[in-house]
Amino acid sequence: MHRVAGGFVRLAVLVALLGLFTVAAPVSAASVNAGHDYSATITPGEEVPVPDAGPYGWALFHINDDGQSMSWVLWVSVINDPTAAHIHVGGIGVNGPVVVPLYSGKTVGAFSGVLSSGTITAADLTGPMKGMTMDDLFAAMKSGKTYVNVHSAKHPGGESRGQVHSDEDGSLVG
Repeated sequence: MHRVAGGFVRLAVLVALLGLFTVAAPVSAASVNAGHDYSATITPGEEVPVPDAGPYGWALFHINDDGQSMSWVLWVSVINDPTAAHIHVGGIGVNGPVVVPLYSGKTVGAFSGVLSSGTITAADLTGPMKGMTMDDLFAAMKSGKTYVNVHSAKHPGGESRGQVHSDEDGSLVG
């Protein structure tokens, strides 16, 4: 039941976000990624190494009509003292470097809700993607080679994580 309710909530929020992010502008041939969506279901079980417990959550990403920026929202359920969240490069079970910061700060105590949201551009890329284009990030996301990691004071290396999946593989509503 929890999985069904969680899937429904993710779908409802995705529909609402897509309504907010969609702009009635023509998509040029140069922005072939425009309009694509990605998501990550964040669980402690995907973290490497697996912690004793951790929050659940999700991240939703929408490539804007310009094809060179991406809007996103990161939601978590019951995390204690979150300190950071990032997009990393790495396959399933493989830790990798940070390529986009999503949250940097200190929320003291237990927290549930939208941890952060915003828009990513090439200027936000860091680590091995610093100086690269958004198309490079989109290619890594589409190939399944990125994940979202949420860090806490108790688990500075990461408390929960989820592999990023493309809307094209049907995982957004799973």
